[in-house]
Amino acid sequence: MKRSTGCTGVLLSLMVLFIGVGCGSPVPISDAENAPFDEQLVGRWQATQTADETVDMLILQFNDREYYVELREVKPDPSNEEILRLRAYITDVDGHRFINAQTIQDEREYYFYTYALEPNGRLMIQELRDVEPQKINEFESSEALLTFVRQNVDNPALYGETTSLVRMPMAN
Repeated sequence: MKRSTGCTGVLLSLMVLFIGVGCGSPVPISDAENAPFDEQLVGRWQATQTADETVDMLILQFNDREYYVELREVKPDPSNEEILRLRAYITDVDGHRFINAQTIQDEREYYFYTYALEPNGRLMIQELRDVEPQKINEFESSEALLTFVRQNVDNPALYGETTSLVRMPMAN
């Protein structure tokens, strides 16, 4: 997957992608103060691995730098749906764009991804992983985490699982 120069089941896979990579980080790569905004991310996206497992990801503009994100497993009975809510924003590191996603509920930890918008309209999201012996969740400052990401931006070991999503029409 060209990075933007910018378990089982779909929901479980996306939740693992969004919050299941070990422990979350107490610090972001950077703060949202200078975050670029990519309007192309806003919308409803869907990941489908099987005919009966579908996950919707809704990305809304929260302000001029941040997004509100909801991951929802689509079920016949909406009352049985699980929803994961996130605050997200982008950090640009040497022309590569990284998503800082912070859970709104619970621990409010950060998880990190890179993304690419493919010519065929797919959104590819790829998790960041530990680069041994350094663990992403052990950084105590954003400055140290940013240095680590900058040093490993071209290291394939930094990048893990990829999820592919397609744009869907917005519900009325």
